[in-house]
Amino acid sequence: MNPEGCRKKSELNTNLNRHFIADEDLLEFLSNFGKGKVVLEIGGDALLTRKLVEKAERVYVIEEDKEFGGKLGGVGAQVITGNALKVKWPQFQVLLSSSPSLINEPLLFRMTRHDFEFAVLVVLEDLHREMSGKGKIGLLTGEFFEVEGLMEVPKQAFRPKLEAKAVAVKLKRKKVNTLFSKVLLQYDKKLKNALREALCSFGLTRREARFLVEKLGLDETKEKRVINLSDQDFFVLSNELRKLGKEVHKS
Repeated sequence: MNPEGCRKKSELNTNLNRHFIADEDLLEFLSNFGKGKVVLEIGGDALLTRKLVEKAERVYVIEEDKEFGGKLGGVGAQVITGNALKVKWPQFQVLLSSSPSLINEPLLFRMTRHDFEFAVLVVLEDLHREMSGKGKIGLLTGEFFEVEGLMEVPKQAFRPKLEAKAVAVKLKRKKVNTLFSKVLLQYDKKLKNALREALCSFGLTRREARFLVEKLGLDETKEKRVINLSDQDFFVLSNELRKLGKEVHKS
């Protein structure tokens, strides 16, 4: 990597409170994943966006900053202005994001609702470890994606410099149809409602679904929204649903 950087100060938008790639090798590496693809970039990076436009079939960028979004549109990207957690996403094949500060748990949940080939994300080292762990993020990503660490990214590869090391990861979308995945896809609902809907999707009546939800127990956990469950809640839920899922598939 070239730690000397490739970006002029005038190309940085410090008002966005995020980091921008300052390494030509990293830009080239990431942009190559977009060759011939329809790409969705979360949080624009002017230099990366420009390279993607040169290589991809089409580039969409979700950018919250309207002024900066105008600059991204100027290099040929189709800009969707707004928060990536709230706006409607277009159809795409590859998701890319080079800003570690934008990759978080809510965004990973949002990604599960979209059908695409793979995502390449630059994430902080701690989040990468969680993706491979047995906590909430590990169970979520493991259910929907095959996680592959691509390369370590040093702090100085960004301007301003990162406070911690980062990792470029590839998340390849799995084809899943489990009871657990059906519940997670309804992450904005209360767990009890998500469970009932998931069970009904496997052919159970609402009465049968309600009975099984009550039988599961889970006490106060059922009143929480799925996205707000703790690591321990997630662990217990995944175990219970894998056992219940076997019964549902048999019936």
